Amino acid sequence: MKSHMVKFHGFFAVVATLALGGFCMAETPTSAPATASDVGLLFHASFDKGLKADTAGGNPDPKVKGNVQYDTGVRGKAVIGGDSFVTNLEYQNKGNFQIEKGTVSFWIKPIDWLGDKGKAQIFNLFMQGNGDARGYFGIEMARFGQPEPNLLFYSVNYPNREKAFINDGNSVNWTNDQWHQVVMTWDERQVKLYVDGEVSGTAQLTAPFTPADLHSTTFAFLAGGEEHTALDEVRIWDHPLEPAEILSRYKEEKP
Repeated sequence: MKSHMVKFHGFFAVVATLALGGFCMAETPTSAPATASDVGLLFHASFDKGLKADTAGGNPDPKVKGNVQYDTGVRGKAVIGGDSFVTNLEYQNKGNFQIEKGTVSFWIKPIDWLGDKGKAQIFNLFMQGNGDARGYFGIEMARFGQPEPNLLFYSVNYPNREKAFINDGNSVNWTNDQWHQVVMTWDERQVKLYVDGEVSGTAQLTAPFTPADLHSTTFAFLAGGEEHTALDEVRIWDHPLEPAEILSRYKEEKP
């Protein structure tokens, strides 16, 4: 997946503790038990038994680039990405993702984010789209490395619609080695971004999404880059979860 944005670098990656011969993972609980929030669940990847999705309405196997390694997750294991690790983790849309409305949820843990010492780069969280000479067409969640190192944002850019954009600012202190839940929901009218169970921003849509807005047959997490992050408990629903459901799952899974 290509983007128009400045030299995309992977949001999801970690630095290996080479002196110790890799990551030491403590025992953590396995994936959360089924709840009411699992109604309409299209896709769930816990990474506890590998990169193959635990639940998938379509193909559960990803296309993977890079060296697969794991860290201690929110529950079980988390996948690590970035330079020298996974540089692309891509799953098929069909059966696993729908554009009309839905929810994308995951947990992230910064490992060695550079903060204001980093370059003016954009680090992707989630992408469903593609890019060409005209720009990037699709949905993406990312954060800037500069000038505000803790900025988290969401944007939608399609050639035949107005761009939607959510700027979360610095509402969260993205301290290394601390887990945070990130959730995006959308319906016919608006997109919402949640961080740690709370709404952090809303953007209005000028028209509902349709299959014509799908500019890629896949969605992806992880890409190469100098900052490193762990990713865990990826879930996609076929409808927007209610705020109470999101907050409840955050409290239930929070380490």
